[in-house]
Amino acid sequence: MRRRPKHWPFRSSPQLLQIADWAQRHGIWVISDDIYRAFDYTGTYQSILRVAPQLRDRSVVVGGVSEEHAVTGWRVGWLAAPPEIIASTRLHVSRTITHVPTANQRAALAAFGDTGTPARAASDYRRRRALRNALGAASEMAVRPATATP
Repeated sequence: MRRRPKHWPFRSSPQLLQIADWAQRHGIWVISDDIYRAFDYTGTYQSILRVAPQLRDRSVVVGGVSEEHAVTGWRVGWLAAPPEIIASTRLHVSRTITHVPTANQRAALAAFGDTGTPARAASDYRRRRALRNALGAASEMAVRPATATP
């Protein structure tokens, strides 16, 4: 089961630039998992390609609408990469998993134009997180999510 990250490991533009420079010097591809980009509670999220557009030909960015639009069972994602990677991915995916139903694909396309819903959801989550932290700080007992184990 996949869990939301507690923090963005590489938050700042300088950190991302260091990674980009290193990857470029060594001919390394960069794979960026942006699936939780809408849930940046700190306001520090940066896209690697926005910070280092020179990596465009050697980067794969993975994202989706499932988490951002609260349709987690749909498993509708996207991939941004050079054409040869997209072509290879299509071949692999078409032979290994079933395809996303047409209705879900159309709903996902509509979701790409909706930035308000994820922003409102992130704002609600941010407010709840702050409340949880405040309650935890105000009492001696630890406040944990219901699914957390001691």
